Amino acid sequence: MSVSARQLAQTLITLAEEKPDQIDGVVANFVELLEEYNLTGKSDVILRHLEAHKNTLTAQGTLKISAKHDVSETLLKKIKTSLNVEKDAPVELDINEDHDGGVIAEYQGMVLDASTDSILNRLTHQLTE
Repeated sequence: MSVSARQLAQTLITLAEEKPDQIDGVVANFVELLEEYNLTGKSDVILRHLEAHKNTLTAQGTLKISAKHDVSETLLKKIKTSLNVEKDAPVELDINEDHDGGVIAEYQGMVLDASTDSILNRLTHQLTE
């Protein structure tokens, strides 16, 4: 039976999540398993899968803000409060001259759309009801 590098990486991720307080032992046992079954040749690909998983987790924990202009500290605090952003979460600010105004913020799958276009659409919808 052949085991893919993706399956091996996912196994390591699962074990690490189940036993975070024993991470050193989990990794040591994983490396021993690779050596025992002559799977060390897959190490580079396993590491790429682990890196991709890490990047996915990092992206999920990053507050992403798109705006036409720089965002003030006051507005940033309001956005963080509205989206329940963790205190030390990284912030990625995308200044886009083509943006219609206002801001769009995303954090862990939640979106705060306070763009000018979105506000005008909601106002139009309310007025036509």
